Amino acid sequence: MIQPKFIQKEKYDSTSLNYDDLLEEGIKLIEKYSGNQWSDYNYHDPGITFLEQICYAITDLGFKTNFSLEDILLADKDRFDLENSNLLIPPEKIFPTSPLTALDFRKVIINEVQSVKNAWVIPVKNDIIGLLGTFNVLIQFKDEIIETRKVKDEVAIIEAVLMNNRAIATDFNEIVVLKKDSITLSGTIHINSFVLGESVLAEIYYQIESKLNKELTFYEYEDILESNNFEDVFSGPEQKKSFIKEKEFQRKTNEIYQYEIKEIIRSIDGVIGLDDLVIYKNGIRMYEDTIQFDEDCYPSLNKEFKENKLSFYRNDTSYPIDIIILSQLYDSIALNSKSSYSKKFASKKTINSGRFSKKEIEYYHSIQNELPSIYGLKENEIASKEPLLRKSQVNQLKAFLLLIEQIMANYLSQLVHVRNLFSVDFKPEDLKTYFTQIPKDIAQIERVIGKNVNPFLEQLNKISESEKTVITRKNNIVDHLLSRFGETFDTSLITKLNSELYDDLTEYQLDLIALISKSNYSKSIINIGRNRIKGFNYKLASNLETNISGLKERLCLILDIKNHTTKSIIETILEGAEINRKEISYVQEVLKLSKKESIKVLAPEDRSTITESPNFQCDSHASLKELFLHAHKKKNYQIVKTKSNFAVLFNNPKQEKQSLIFESEDLNTCQEAVLKTLNRFRGFNLDCESFFLIENILLRSIVASNYQLIVFSKENDAILESYYQTEFNQLRDLRDDLYSSVIKQQNFSIEKEAKNKKYTIVLYDLFSTPIMKSQKQFSSKLIAEKEMERIIEYFKSKKSAKIAIDAFSEIGIVNSNKSKFPDDFKYSNHINFIFPDWPVRFQNNDFKSLINKSIQRFIPAHLSYHIFYLDFKNLDVFESVYLKWLHSRKIGNIEKIELESLQLIQLIMSYKPYAQ
Repeated sequence: MIQPKFIQKEKYDSTSLNYDDLLEEGIKLIEKYSGNQWSDYNYHDPGITFLEQICYAITDLGFKTNFSLEDILLADKDRFDLENSNLLIPPEKIFPTSPLTALDFRKVIINEVQSVKNAWVIPVKNDIIGLLGTFNVLIQFKDEIIETRKVKDEVAIIEAVLMNNRAIATDFNEIVVLKKDSITLSGTIHINSFVLGESVLAEIYYQIESKLNKELTFYEYEDILESNNFEDVFSGPEQKKSFIKEKEFQRKTNEIYQYEIKEIIRSIDGVIGLDDLVIYKNGIRMYEDTIQFDEDCYPSLNKEFKENKLSFYRNDTSYPIDIIILSQLYDSIALNSKSSYSKKFASKKTINSGRFSKKEIEYYHSIQNELPSIYGLKENEIASKEPLLRKSQVNQLKAFLLLIEQIMANYLSQLVHVRNLFSVDFKPEDLKTYFTQIPKDIAQIERVIGKNVNPFLEQLNKISESEKTVITRKNNIVDHLLSRFGETFDTSLITKLNSELYDDLTEYQLDLIALISKSNYSKSIINIGRNRIKGFNYKLASNLETNISGLKERLCLILDIKNHTTKSIIETILEGAEINRKEISYVQEVLKLSKKESIKVLAPEDRSTITESPNFQCDSHASLKELFLHAHKKKNYQIVKTKSNFAVLFNNPKQEKQSLIFESEDLNTCQEAVLKTLNRFRGFNLDCESFFLIENILLRSIVASNYQLIVFSKENDAILESYYQTEFNQLRDLRDDLYSSVIKQQNFSIEKEAKNKKYTIVLYDLFSTPIMKSQKQFSSKLIAEKEMERIIEYFKSKKSAKIAIDAFSEIGIVNSNKSKFPDDFKYSNHINFIFPDWPVRFQNNDFKSLINKSIQRFIPAHLSYHIFYLDFKNLDVFESVYLKWLHSRKIGNIEKIELESLQLIQLIMSYKPYAQ
């Protein structure tokens, strides 16, 4: 049976697209609100005709509203900056952070420096003074870099990468370039009849090299995202050119067992026997089962067949290896097992452009163009000979319909400006949240609104939203955009304090300043999120706008501090004011006014000092603070007429009498002087609003120190000391392995000094290298031998009791500059904030509380801090030393760094911290 076919009724996503539903709803509303005034709802009724056209126009609005997001946000195909304006940030930009962990730094080095084959970043945990926050960096370069001798240049590149990504309150020790420990093999390998000897040997080489020194594998982002989400893939630092899985980052090989290499060889397909395997490290035969590699070395298999001295046998017959075939097969295996990409990730969800222009979306087609001609609403539809009453009625109808059409035209303007509405990037002079347009498609609209449309448009914008409305709505919108990232920005205190600084601004202007501060914070959301843990680069100039820590950048934005760079605060005042360091005498004087009145003032004895520019008495730091509190307020100035000229008086609320600060024969000159002084002190307050952030870890001594290991007897007497004074890590390793040597008599030797002919006990390691010696010298060999036996027995008893050597030994510093640095200074995980105490906001207790709360909220959880508010004199001394220290750090002048670090420590320890 043939099934009948039907035309499916179109389904609408919203009522705005369904003309019939709109018309039905419109009639219901007419019935509800007109009551008995309207009884005819037939199509011939003019009211129903208007309703029909309005419903039709609404369907056009609904149609455009349902355009895709790309069409609405990217009208005009202008590639609008959705990231910075609307905070529509793709995952590869918002998820990554600056490196924090040792693994993060490994990723950054390997990703950004092409010459690096592998890298290890190791936190220093057992520092002699208990220092935390420093990292040792071990670099393994590709072989071609070593061969071309470009190591020094590449190390400089790595150092720059580390400095650009350094975490706050951390630092890096000198970069160590690893030396190669070459492993060669000797022995006989038996293979079966069905394999190619070159193929077997290539696989042996590859498997052993992977065990000793595994190649990192790189992946494409698209492949990784198929099995992982964005959060997992983009956690940690951005991997710009490729992706490396965390499991790829293995520890550096510091030891390997000979049996492991034997097992690798035996496990290769085709190998049926292995005889007389001998392993050499740098040409020296290894007898011990454990092959160890120093911290500054990495193992690498020597793949030159001639040097490995391996013999192959098949069916008891010698099998000659073709070196060319071997090389080709090895390269093939290595290439097939390695994925290396340099393709930057690009999100497939990136919005490029829309289909329509702004004009096409915003265009409103007037319903008056669709009404019957009897209404006379179209262009030239009413004859010129029609009576004036008829023409007036037509214009009256146009005006009536304009009320409705204006709403619909504004709707389309609002729609196309959605991206401007939900934007944190705006011009203060053009700030609006309701967007309007004149429905120009209405024929002869000038008869209703006039030929000059500007007054109509201005009034339209004015009635659309008030100043309070636009501020409230824009604040709510920016708050919403910030909340997507779990961020908030409270402007209430900033607005309150700005009203103190700008006492001549309106409420709207003050709210606008605070809104701009919130907008600036929002526009920096990527940086302050990504760089939350990041420190500044002390190898670059400190006055660069971008060379600040992530914490300082965030605090400056939250606190609305305009000075982000690290530069002198004192110079701001010294350069912006003419400071007379001579003592000027101020006397009490009776100033006679023109109206036979008089007033007592404080005036300079030498009146010539106030005829060119305003002059304030400031003879102490307390008076400087008072000046910053009151000199920017217009209400504290008064211009009076004296008998001979005009005088400007300054009223400091803390002083009983006003001060005479300026005189002129011209009133306008006095008014200009007051205005200039107000702006100058407002500028002083803003320019002095800055602070220094000092990471204590950077103040540590960086001079290389020598250490010595000393072992003590039961009586706490030194019995052995390290033969050489060397680095702390080497002595720590020596101490950890000391039991293996010190309990064997054959490792000791009694040696006679040539100069004083006395005897010393010397302990050697397995490689016949002296490692320890007796601190005392003995008059005879016999006495020395008895002491040696006593030492051996002492260590045996300690070992049998399972007492670690570090329990009766210590590693001490020898002839180090560290002895000059105080032990009670907190070098690790601590930051100091240095603020000036005279700017008006920094004198406000509520603002100080905001500073403290902001630091508490955003400082990394493992860090402690102190806040200091310094007066002019103390800050002058501090910043003089600190800025010199920054310069010394930049150029790497070790001697000056040490001296200036010590000076900074002494200064900081002398200050009293702000009570948190």
